[in-house]
Amino acid sequence: MSDFFKDFNAGGFGNSRGFLETKRTVIVKHKDGHITEHTGITDPWRYIKAVKKNMDVENAWIRND
Repeated sequence: MSDFFKDFNAGGFGNSRGFLETKRTVIVKHKDGHITEHTGITDPWRYIKAVKKNMDVENAWIRND
């Protein structure tokens, strides 16, 4: 049985050719109704987590390209 995290970092998802390098667009909906697009985000889930801590943000998601 292989070590998942070792495989993850060695050549799978975590390397420079993996999905972490892909730049995505995060859509943010504010409580006042306006929507903004944040482009070039390399770690969208971490970005969404940070953005949702803002009291002005209602929701955030990754745009499907």
